[in-house]
Amino acid sequence: MKTLLSLVATVLGLGLSLSVDAQQAESWPNRPVRLIVPAAPGGSPDTLARLLTARMQSTLKQPVLVETRPGAGGVIGARALLSAQDGHTFMMMVSSVAAVLPVVNPGANFDAVRDLAPVASIGYTPMLVVASNATGVKTMTEAVEFAKRAATPPVFAHAGPGTMSHLAQERVAQMSGMKTLSVSFGSPAKTLAGLVGGDAHFYVDAVSVMVPMIQAGRVVPLAVLSPEKLPGLETLALGQDLVPGMVAVGAFGIMGPKNTPAADIALLARAVAEAMKDPEIVPRLRDLGVYPNVTDPAGYASILKQEQAVWGEVARGLRLNEGQK
Repeated sequence: MKTLLSLVATVLGLGLSLSVDAQQAESWPNRPVRLIVPAAPGGSPDTLARLLTARMQSTLKQPVLVETRPGAGGVIGARALLSAQDGHTFMMMVSSVAAVLPVVNPGANFDAVRDLAPVASIGYTPMLVVASNATGVKTMTEAVEFAKRAATPPVFAHAGPGTMSHLAQERVAQMSGMKTLSVSFGSPAKTLAGLVGGDAHFYVDAVSVMVPMIQAGRVVPLAVLSPEKLPGLETLALGQDLVPGMVAVGAFGIMGPKNTPAADIALLARAVAEAMKDPEIVPRLRDLGVYPNVTDPAGYASILKQEQAVWGEVARGLRLNEGQK
């Protein structure tokens, strides 16, 4: 009888423990969730994060607070996430941090695939190639011919060493066979000014940077570097129509600490998916030059690995970590 009573007590105790554990798991999140953005306030990543988190709260039943942590190419934001121990801190991941940072700054000792857990992909920003009106060039084919005929290599500008603009510029030049002079102008605004003023011939950057200038007739669109025709950009040629595989996009997603419980990741991924169903969010994202591409954790892990393969190869070829441009 004592043995039986002891067994019953053990079973009841185990059942109570499992019940408490289940209740604790179901209670996540039990306080506000923090989303770190490794970029300055007011930029596309910050705006995207705020649009998304405002809609995630209905699924999570907790506020989702955006915290910008710019600096050091994403190192500051990444370290803030890696040091978080509260189980409620995540990060808006961007291509420059996920794929470029580990190559250009080995001292950061950070690798998104190795050190973090993917939650969900959100969308991507395609890059766009434009030409100065002074070139008379109207297509990518004409741009390649222009570069061949030029007495000196034309200036293919970018917005700064190690930026997605820089890496996309190098990828386009390599894949198209354009012989150009790669020059950093330091920022999108300065690069566009150089293009309009005739100090540069070609430039690659995000569609959000380029489209207003195209609409004003100040630059000439040559090719959008997306994998397919996109709403709002249907009239633009695709880079891969000239060279198969000439695609350059910057992806956005959410990641968390490596040890985040699978159940928490699943709930957060569902909150992202539900938020992206809001009919008002797609046109607002498009204003930022972001096109939805929502995936589960496994899908985002695949995107991250592909990004590291593509952009990591370009960055290594430029030897940016040795200070070369």
